[in-house]
Amino acid sequence: MKKYIGTKVVEAEPSDARPELGPMSGYEVVYEDGYRSWSPKATFEECYFEILNPADTEIMRFFSFDHLPLHLQKISKPFCLMANFIHSALPHNAERTTALRKLLESKDAAVRANI
Repeated sequence: MKKYIGTKVVEAEPSDARPELGPMSGYEVVYEDGYRSWSPKATFEECYFEILNPADTEIMRFFSFDHLPLHLQKISKPFCLMANFIHSALPHNAERTTALRKLLESKDAAVRANI
């Protein structure tokens, strides 16, 4: 079988399991198309990172991708997700800023490569 990696933007909130699954911590998940599902806590937290308010840090606004044509959104979106992970997981210091700046350079190059 081939291997795949995907990115999705979802809305979620902590939720106990549905009764048929028994007592378990997890998340109620709503996908962009309105589809709803439930995910165990460990699985959800391994795959998803909270998207922060881009206004929190000036550089974060450059990772937005909604304004791009669809074929370029698909290129830019994983960089946005990684930027949000870096912004939320690393302490606010010079190295985090460098990581975000270099990621932005990579994102810009990847988008330009597809123009």
